[in-house]
Amino acid sequence: MADSSISDPRPEEALPSTLLPMLSTFLGVIRRTAGIENLEATLPALEKKALSNPSTLTDPERQLLLDFPDGATEASYLQRSTDLSQDALISEASSTPASLTDAEITLLRQRF
Repeated sequence: MADSSISDPRPEEALPSTLLPMLSTFLGVIRRTAGIENLEATLPALEKKALSNPSTLTDPERQLLLDFPDGATEASYLQRSTDLSQDALISEASSTPASLTDAEITLLRQRF
């Protein structure tokens, strides 16, 4: 059991140490479009911004926070995997998931 009288030397804006191992599972890290150090430094402030004033998030900030690829990469993956638009693919997945191809399922699992 941890001693609650020991203060955490990390700044208030740091990610909890229990979340640090999870950063390696971010698709941005796996795809090598985001580094763990960048995520560790950026995510606390983005989370705070998203919770306090979500409408001020830029598209790149939203993509980083949600672990989505940038728009061009997403469009490229979508074009290679399906003839459907993103909205149509999501609609198809929610209404008739059995009709999805393996490539479409993979695309959805990898969050585009």
